[in-house]
Formats: sequence, C-alpha cells, structure tokens
Amino acid sequence: MNARTQLTPAERADLLLGPTLTLPETAQVLGFGLTTLRDGLRRGHLDLPQVRVGTRVIIPTVAVRRLLGMEE
Repeated sequence: MNARTQLTPAERADLLLGPTLTLPETAQVLGFGLTTLRDGLRRGHLDLPQVRVGTRVIIPTVAVRRLLGMEE
C-alpha cells in the first residue's frame, strides 16, 4: 500500500486554480485515498461530475471547490 502524501496549503491552492483535476489530484485535495475516492464516486456518495475520455477520468475543479464550500 502506498502512503498518502499530504499537500501543503500552497500546493492545494495551486491545484484548485486549474480547470480540471485528475482522480489522484482530486483525492489529494479532498484528503482521501484514491480507492476511497473511486468508491465514493461509484456509490454516489460524492456529488462530483466526471468527464471520461477513453480510460482517462477528470473532474471539473469548480465542482471540487463547491464541495469544499469554496464557491467564488
């Protein structure tokens, strides 16, 4: 099992400036492990839209900011 890395506030802010996040980036921003994030998305526990292009999955940053209560 890989150890989860904690983001500094500056790293988290930088990630939240882009238009989209990958699943690993989303997990880091939310403080989850990747498996927990995937499970929460699959079960519908997290209200986050997913954009799928082939096997790549990205999440709009605005949705993550909304989930965290950081609406602009």
